[in-house]
Amino acid sequence: MADPTLPETYNKLPDPLKQTLAKSHQEYVKGWPGRLFAEYINDLDTGGHLAVIRDVYARCTKEPKLWPFIQAIIGPWTYAAGHNISQGFNFLCDKPDELLKALRGSSFFRELITGGAGLHGVHLKLAKNPTILLNILNNKALNSRIS
Repeated sequence: MADPTLPETYNKLPDPLKQTLAKSHQEYVKGWPGRLFAEYINDLDTGGHLAVIRDVYARCTKEPKLWPFIQAIIGPWTYAAGHNISQGFNFLCDKPDELLKALRGSSFFRELITGGAGLHGVHLKLAKNPTILLNILNNKALNSRIS
């Protein structure tokens, strides 16, 4: 059987996002050894998760200092369109205090999740681990633009 090929949607992604996805795959294979990068990307694409990641990345480009804090994406989620439910992903960050400072200094971040344009974040500290798992929600279903 031939190795899977990457979907066209991946090929169109910006390089910084591709680099994050490569790091995300490295984290993913810790739990699923032997999973090829193309299989990982194709699963994200088929499940609609690659589009969610792309959309959150696009929102983060409004504040260019934010994306470098996202080391690896873990567990993206999405729902069928029209349900008005946030979409997003968990991610690893080794400088959460600096990220939170950058987010609080941005014009479109709220820690409380309510309807309205913007990125919303909830952070959880993981015991015995200097890296913090965070999640970022993209209220795409509720909003058409960043305010």
